[in-house]
Amino acid sequence: MKEFHFHDLILIEAHNGRIIDYSYYIGNKLTAVMNDLYLEQAKQVLNAGKIKSVSLYGNHLGEPPLGYNYNRTTKKLDPNGQAHIIQEIYKLYLTDMNLFDVAVEINKRGYKARNVNIFTHKTVRDALTNKKYIATQIYGKRKWFKDENGNKTSKAVPQSEWIVYPNAHETVISV
Repeated sequence: MKEFHFHDLILIEAHNGRIIDYSYYIGNKLTAVMNDLYLEQAKQVLNAGKIKSVSLYGNHLGEPPLGYNYNRTTKKLDPNGQAHIIQEIYKLYLTDMNLFDVAVEINKRGYKARNVNIFTHKTVRDALTNKKYIATQIYGKRKWFKDENGNKTSKAVPQSEWIVYPNAHETVISV
């Protein structure tokens, strides 16, 4: 609209003897389109910055999963002495064992899961689906905010908006 006014332009239509000024309507539409373009460009710049930040300043958030330690020097995950447990889970699952049977076998071998001590079909499933074991970090799966009561809550973010950082650290298993 500033450009229209700067150049003294108006958009009108003569219709049945009436003059209709469309400059406000079209100006608002153009502004909305430009805002959408700027927003998309800002998202791309922000995501590029996040990926660069992760690669420069560390790429792990939260507690490292079973089989890894967080290396404060390199700011990456390093396999530890429990990495073989994850490898065993994968090997057993690939022999056509179901999740429950893998958990039973791993528990029979005396391995302990983090925090819960015993493996369940859920902890086995979590190990098999955790992308960190193939050296991929994923950020931005959830968006955090405060609800109307001031409580911290989150909602899922579309997969197209996730930040995926492959080869973030050493892998525990190979695909």
